[in-house]
Amino acid sequence: MCTATLVPLAQGGARLLHNRDEQRDRPPATNLRATAHAAYPIDPVSSGTWAAISRYGLAFALLNRNPQPAHELPRPQNAHSRGAVIPGMLDAPSLDDVVLRFDALDAERFMPFDLIALDAAHALTLTWMGPGFGGRRAPRFHTIQPGTPPTLWSSSGLGDDVVEADRQAAFARAFSPSPADWPDQQTILHRSFSPGREFAGFCMHRQDARTVSQTELLVTPDKLELTYRLWNDGAHAPAPGSDPASPSPATAQHASLTPVGAARGPHPRARLA
Repeated sequence: MCTATLVPLAQGGARLLHNRDEQRDRPPATNLRATAHAAYPIDPVSSGTWAAISRYGLAFALLNRNPQPAHELPRPQNAHSRGAVIPGMLDAPSLDDVVLRFDALDAERFMPFDLIALDAAHALTLTWMGPGFGGRRAPRFHTIQPGTPPTLWSSSGLGDDVVEADRQAAFARAFSPSPADWPDQQTILHRSFSPGREFAGFCMHRQDARTVSQTELLVTPDKLELTYRLWNDGAHAPAPGSDPASPSPATAQHASLTPVGAARGPHPRARLA
């Protein structure tokens, strides 16, 4: 239950925004772990994460996939939390190595997910759909450069297809022809709602779940930044009817890293998205 978008930056690199949707009774993730090697928010239930930056110049984001409603998906025996996927990638020195680690992952112990990995010039999507839904998909890769069209990833516990049309339509309306405006337009998009269909907005509200936080990843050739904004109660979260262009009060934590060297690019088996 998440939504992520990526826009290229005029100075090179990219900005990724990730809206995290969770059950209302799930404890909030209040801690950001930051070391000289990596930075990421910590989920208190799994001790894992859904977004990170690493000293190797890489950033990561993870979304659950739901080819059917989440409660109907078969759960693997002795299932591992999807929050463990990104921590297992943080010492990968390049996108090459991320793909190799994904290939070696005991994926059948996980529920379906999309793993997004990026450096300053490339974005890579690695997908595990689970048995019966296509399994491990081939890596999908695209180049990041100024003017490259923005990219959308989306999921919902109701079933990904239930929200896909709403979010694709909002995404298509959000960006003007001017790439210089895209970061500001991306910010507004990630605070937007779907009137009358609040379960399908970028900021999602349902009786049992809502958007609880936003993670911003900035990746440039010489610096990585992660900003984690927690809307830790209903008063802090954007609400239907609020102005998406107005700042929303949130608990914000920030970390930055200087990469030790340039990542080498995608694995040769990766294909264009």
